[in-house]
Amino acid sequence: MPSPGCSTFDGNPNLPTPTTAGYRPGAADFNGAALQDLGSNPPNPTTMPTAALLNTYSLQLESVSRMIPWGSISINAGSSPTVAFYRVAANNIATNPFTVTRNSVGNYSITYASGVFPGPVAQPTATINAVLGAHTYGIGAINISLGVQVTTVVDAAAADVNFTVDFF
Repeated sequence: MPSPGCSTFDGNPNLPTPTTAGYRPGAADFNGAALQDLGSNPPNPTTMPTAALLNTYSLQLESVSRMIPWGSISINAGSSPTVAFYRVAANNIATNPFTVTRNSVGNYSITYASGVFPGPVAQPTATINAVLGAHTYGIGAINISLGVQVTTVVDAAAADVNFTVDFF
């Protein structure tokens, strides 16, 4: 398969059925990581990349892509939550693709449109973005349909606390 010329997190226009849905890259995106040097005229490894080197890069990129979040969002919590920052691995997304809903005190849903991002491969991770005082704080995050639900507590009671969540 030819290189799509873009991040797989943006889709792949060169598939037999082109897609704009983002996905994590696999071996097929790197020609199966099975490039071969020309036997009659192999590259000089001191001046040219070899097939083995390019195959190693391909497999490394595939491995790393399984471990990185495809998106992250920081929320200023409250009755009308706002997005402080967001980032996504897709290059073609120029505006905030997330919808933030406060379900109740300390309970938020962050959702996104169908067919844009890869399906989850792990539970999300979440962190509290606050100067913590002499209290007990907690945060939890789980995958929901097309998004993540985050809950925050202070001293065992639901509370609005600023947070960041990473999507996997």
